[in-house]
Amino acid sequence: RLRTLLAAAGTRYLVAADHAAAADLQLRVGTELFWAATAGAETGGADFVPARPAPGALAYVLFTSGSTG
Repeated sequence: RLRTLLAAAGTRYLVAADHAAAADLQLRVGTELFWAATAGAETGGADFVPARPAPGALAYVLFTSGSTG
């Protein structure tokens, strides 16, 4: 399933917590991905609010199962 989702999205880049996580994912999906480690990366700060996907966002449309409405 993961391989299908990444292929459908045309994934070429990966953000992972560390090299081991990136290597594990690459082995599971069977394709070469460029990755960037986030370990030690500066956080967005106390006022940082993560973006939420909009209903019209392509990733939201492609990968929402629809089983919950």
